[in-house]
Amino acid sequence: MNPGIDIPLEIDEDVQYLDLPDYNGPTPIHPDDATDKRYDYKFIGWSVEVKEPFDENWTDGDYPQDDDLPPVIADIIYTAVYKKTITKYQIKAYVLLGDTTNYCVYYDELEY
Repeated sequence: MNPGIDIPLEIDEDVQYLDLPDYNGPTPIHPDDATDKRYDYKFIGWSVEVKEPFDENWTDGDYPQDDDLPPVIADIIYTAVYKKTITKYQIKAYVLLGDTTNYCVYYDELEY
């Protein structure tokens, strides 16, 4: 377990074979989202990993946020997946034109 990364959001026990998984918590937030001002992290779905699948044709994979997850066939781990983008800030520059009542505003976006 990686501190700050592998934090269980929900643990469901005694789930029946072929039941559809149901996450009941709030939208996952990346642990670095509050402290890393250089990047934004957006939750985009789940990565699925089955521990010792009963079906030899099973393949682990990623599932977008709005897609249905596959039914439970064994002990399974769903990991939140995030899209990491560079934070953009809007810059406003005020240029005074003679006195404090007349000015122009220039806008620009700046990547951190």
